[in-house]
Amino acid sequence: MLSKHFHLIYVFGIARPIGDAQGIVAELHRLLKPEGILAFEGRAWPSSELFRLEKRQGRIAQFKKV
Repeated sequence: MLSKHFHLIYVFGIARPIGDAQGIVAELHRLLKPEGILAFEGRAWPSSELFRLEKRQGRIAQFKKV
């Protein structure tokens, strides 16, 4: 059976989300498997209780799904 969830989501090229930033974060959380990783390029990131920062290298931050 094909899974509809991802181990890793990489978001890049978004300076400022248009619309509901927390809604976007919630949808990314829903799409990730348990213990999934969200890699995000950029400095700005909305605060969220859905992800915790794992590491940052330059402009790339990796967050783990909570």
